[in-house]
Amino acid sequence: MNRKLRQLLTLCLVALLLAGVAVTAAPVTAQASAPAAQSAQADDVSGTYVSNVYPAASAPGLVMLMSLYPNNNAEVVNFYFSNAPITETGTWELSDGKVVVTLTENDNGKYDTPSKETFDVQGDMLVSGAFEFQKLGVVTPEELEAASSEAAATAPVTSTAEVTATEETTATEDTSATAEVTETAPVTGTEEMTDTTAASGGAYAVFVTDVYPAADASGMVQLMVLYPNMNMEQLTVYLGKDNVHEVGTWSDANAGEVDVTVTGPFDGKEYDTPVTTTYTRDGDILSDGVFSFFPLPVVPPALLAAPTRRTAAHVTNLYPAADASGMMIILSLFDNNNAEQVTYYVAKATITEQGTWKQNDDGTITVSITGSGDQTYAKPMDTTYTRSGDVLSDGTFELTRAEVVTPEQLAASGGASGLPAEGAADDTAAAAGGDELAGTSWLWTQTLMSDDTKTTPAQPDAFQLAFGPDGSLSTTTDCNTNAGSYTVDGNQIKLDFQISTMMACPNDAQEANYIKDLLGVQSYLISDGNLVLEFPMDSGTMTFAPVTK
Repeated sequence: MNRKLRQLLTLCLVALLLAGVAVTAAPVTAQASAPAAQSAQADDVSGTYVSNVYPAASAPGLVMLMSLYPNNNAEVVNFYFSNAPITETGTWELSDGKVVVTLTENDNGKYDTPSKETFDVQGDMLVSGAFEFQKLGVVTPEELEAASSEAAATAPVTSTAEVTATEETTATEDTSATAEVTETAPVTGTEEMTDTTAASGGAYAVFVTDVYPAADASGMVQLMVLYPNMNMEQLTVYLGKDNVHEVGTWSDANAGEVDVTVTGPFDGKEYDTPVTTTYTRDGDILSDGVFSFFPLPVVPPALLAAPTRRTAAHVTNLYPAADASGMMIILSLFDNNNAEQVTYYVAKATITEQGTWKQNDDGTITVSITGSGDQTYAKPMDTTYTRSGDVLSDGTFELTRAEVVTPEQLAASGGASGLPAEGAADDTAAAAGGDELAGTSWLWTQTLMSDDTKTTPAQPDAFQLAFGPDGSLSTTTDCNTNAGSYTVDGNQIKLDFQISTMMACPNDAQEANYIKDLLGVQSYLISDGNLVLEFPMDSGTMTFAPVTK
């Protein structure tokens, strides 16, 4: 069944909704309902949220639609442009004022390990690191009926004939709209969509509706992507039910209007009669009189790491140590609630550990150390600090907040102390390595170990590594996008990733080993135009080819 007919059925059944006919309030699964003690807070948080448009490993872009139902079930629809959507389900809960979403399965089955993500509640937004979700408004049945009546009164006569022709064409089809998809060829012309990338942040326009009433679902939300080659892609999400994925074309030849023509289902046979809808433009909003589409922000890869900047760094004095001349702890708290703890033993080893932190209701701060490098501890180590001004104390160690020295202050002091000041010779900057990698992008081609073990990407274009001009770092993989920061000192390099999208990876994904290898590199060189990242002790290399513009 195509989009127009599906909408028509929705409008026709609005009267049933107004008459009090019961509809599904939330997907019913084996998950437990919300505890009564949380219901008051949950009422404020539950609803449907849409993300910004983010870069994706093997798609032009990604939008996530997350529904938090009143019975504490959760559903996330991952719309990878030019790909079939992936729906994940699980549960959600409020914990210490944060929303914790636990996803346990997707369309292909249950996960071996659930995927968990924690969000800060900021008004009508849920925020986790670089990822922001905006709560969608809800259109009531009364509002929909009023808009439908007004649109019907002003609609041209040709629209009735169009709907009739479409209804006759699809009258014998199953309402799941999937009968023809697996039997027929892809829609002509849609392959061009895959040539569009999100790197520029402006390669396409993405729109979303509010949540509209639906006769046989918790609600209906539409996402629409308009590509610069005049192709169009649209996903209609029936919350708690199925999705309808369609493609077509669009035109803005008429001033103040956008004509969208749906020609068929994604990877399916074209409709006998294409369905054209004319939207009027009101600023950035598109409306056909019943459905209004609002634009979504597009986040370029370079900005993905921005919210992981250090919020504060605290350092101890030099404390006695059993087998070293002294011990010092540096604790960094990041604004995405990640934490890093570096324990420095004088003339001995340095231990770097990572975890999370949170501020408690009584003003104390709890730091949970969960692992070191690629090792995850069997049990997190929790330490609660009291705070007095800029000092954190756990009763044994006192950590004082370090003063942040800006690049301008460093440059100014360098002029008097002998450090290179801003504007020093270009060869000095090149020797530091910063200018050499900043603003460059690379594609992983192979990893070669000293025992001749060689690994190459199964998806050659999926693993793109980008160095930002501000020290930010991002990489796409075969199932997620990761972001963090990098530092260089001569030919020495350190890569660090703090955030990632939350897609569960298939068993054959190469992401885990790829990220692990990146975190283990120690130095780099440019050889024959390629970037070569070197492991310690000449144990191996990772080779990257430059991304061609």
